[in-house]
Amino acid sequence: MAFGAELINATTAKVLIKAITAAAPRRPLPALRAAAGQLETRTLRRRSDLLRDASCKTSLATTSRSRARFAPRGTAGRCSAGG
Repeated sequence: MAFGAELINATTAKVLIKAITAAAPRRPLPALRAAAGQLETRTLRRRSDLLRDASCKTSLATTSRSRARFAPRGTAGRCSAGG
């Protein structure tokens, strides 16, 4: 069985960054770029958590900006009761 360093490492993070950048070139991806440099000393579980969390931050930031841009005036940031 492969070690955590062989399964998820800085190269894995760079490939993920490259794939997301190809799909969405305007995203700076600071959380993912920072995560790439923090993987080496972590266990496999922590590596996967770190990349997951960084990806979620990227996704949430983009969704928030899109919602603010396209929501009717005065409604950005509000949640509807019905979902």
